[in-house]
Amino acid sequence: MSSGRPHPAQVLLSNMASAILAGDFARAAENADLAFARGIRHPILFKARGLHFDSLGRYTDALANFEEARRLDPRDIVVLDGIAISLARLGDFASALATLDASLAIDSARSATHYLRGWVLESHGDDIKAARAAYLRTLELQPGHIGSMSGLAAIAVREHNWPEARANAEIILAGDPNHVTAHVAMASAEIEDRQFADAERRLRKLLERAANMPLHVRAVVNGLLADALDGQD
Repeated sequence: MSSGRPHPAQVLLSNMASAILAGDFARAAENADLAFARGIRHPILFKARGLHFDSLGRYTDALANFEEARRLDPRDIVVLDGIAISLARLGDFASALATLDASLAIDSARSATHYLRGWVLESHGDDIKAARAAYLRTLELQPGHIGSMSGLAAIAVREHNWPEARANAEIILAGDPNHVTAHVAMASAEIEDRQFADAERRLRKLLERAANMPLHVRAVVNGLLADALDGQD
């Protein structure tokens, strides 16, 4: 007679799915390892490990696990997007875009995939027009998407479209006062408009608040701060 208790494997898979949804990829990976130790083989196990390795910056390991998950479930869009992210971080932008196209062929209305396509195109830098179109498509599907607004602000700065950079930055900062890209876009526009003191104050506050800012971003912020100081002699 059945006790009615769930099978241990089901418990592990359920715990893993909950951890993934909560963004706790370390806990998800721990449950995946426990499941592997029990001889369980399921695409969500590799997905969990892929997400965990991506969060640690171990992109080659993330890619290997996402690829294994894809072999077990070729139509899992989250896995396809994970593969694309890993490929892009490893510098293989062409393969990343091809993987995102495969994802969109399964679900053309998935806003997260359109956003990733914009991010890959912007990162590659070869087709900013297509990157803008992908971000705009994301906003059509998911109005107010912060990542896409941030991408559009960054593109506006690159194109020296200061009114658009300001407009997008203001919208982002209204919802997230500490958003780094938005502050960078706004400071860039302020420097262009010779509002050097305003830019200096903004950038100094940003450096104080964002202690864990990536080094390459900190370099950009310090470069803009130098411009703001130079503008004030």
